Amino acid sequence: MPPPAHCREGPPPQHPTRAPPHPRRRKDFDKKLQQLEAKKRIDASKQLNQMRLQVLQAKQAVLEGVVEDCRNEISALVASPAQYKALLTQLICQSMHHLGGSQFLVRCRECDVVVVEQCLEPARARFQQETGRGAPAVSLDRGAFLPPAPGSSSDPDVETCLGGVAVTSPDGRIVSSNTLDDRLRIVVEDNLPGIRANLFP
Repeated sequence: MPPPAHCREGPPPQHPTRAPPHPRRRKDFDKKLQQLEAKKRIDASKQLNQMRLQVLQAKQAVLEGVVEDCRNEISALVASPAQYKALLTQLICQSMHHLGGSQFLVRCRECDVVVVEQCLEPARARFQQETGRGAPAVSLDRGAFLPPAPGSSSDPDVETCLGGVAVTSPDGRIVSSNTLDDRLRIVVEDNLPGIRANLFP
């Protein structure tokens, strides 16, 4: 008996063969693939840079917050008449040491005129006590004042000053700035690495 038709041996079925891709199409495909990979790398780099920038901005905001806390503490000290008067006396005396002349002008905020005038003679006495020699002549500079206190103007762009003094030679060419703003800036700049290390261990 002959085998069933489905069991009969015969040549294997023929499958259609695909023609190899055209060289030009292959080249276009490779080019597009390279462009896609390059775009992915660029996008990843942009995202990484954006994340780094956000981290830096966050750290800067924290640092600015610390400086602002210091400014608030300085403002609280200035609001205490006894503490501020003692500090002004020390700052004036310190500037006299720094300049080393025989006559000085003391520049302050207009709102500090009265208290600074009260500090001039105590500062001279302190200088004499510390050096053992005669103190230089010191007078208040009424021709120029330091910028006003923070919050004294409705214009946010107006330059302000936390307090302190600037001691100058009579011609104004030599200046020893002992404003509280400058003192704070110097302290922050000198201690910035340690501040960053403590804030961002």
